Amino acid sequence: MIGQEVDGVYEKRWTLFRVRPGDLMQLLQLMSRHDVNLKAEPLPPDVRVVDACYDSETEQCLVVLESAFYSPAQVRLSRGNWSGGWDELVFALEEDALPPVRPRHLAGDVRWEAYFIPPERIVQLLQTISSGENYNLPPMPPDTQLMDAFYDSERRAFVLFLESSFFELSDVEGKGSDIRVGMPERHLNLTREEKTS
Repeated sequence: MIGQEVDGVYEKRWTLFRVRPGDLMQLLQLMSRHDVNLKAEPLPPDVRVVDACYDSETEQCLVVLESAFYSPAQVRLSRGNWSGGWDELVFALEEDALPPVRPRHLAGDVRWEAYFIPPERIVQLLQTISSGENYNLPPMPPDTQLMDAFYDSERRAFVLFLESSFFELSDVEGKGSDIRVGMPERHLNLTREEKTS
């Protein structure tokens, strides 16, 4: 969470980074192939994650970044909420990325996995793209769909709920609107690709 400051006006060198979960899923799929030439603007060398959340209205993952290279901005803290005119960065692979499906009713077999992605890993992905370095990422099944997304503040990670016919069956409990789905968890861990001589 952002600091422990009291209500007031502050000068911060922050930038708000936005990425839709559908673009994030597609980025992971492309990076696992190693045959796609992706490009991204380099981030400052001292960049760090200050805070993160999920905006359900815009269906975007939001990450507050801080760096001495960012322009200072006047921001206000009031009752735990920050507001101000800091710059924004938007990462998008497609103009119209598919939003989460968010099914209202789960019928039949459910094959879901929960993909945990800490905001620091997103920064690392962008740094990887801008540097041209390769990482080993496990490929996702070709029929993978994004079912839902949110930010888990306790585990400090974005969670993408993915569905694929290649996944194992999930445990579904409850009826009506009170349904719980027990599913495997997958965590984004980046390992550098070993170079062969």
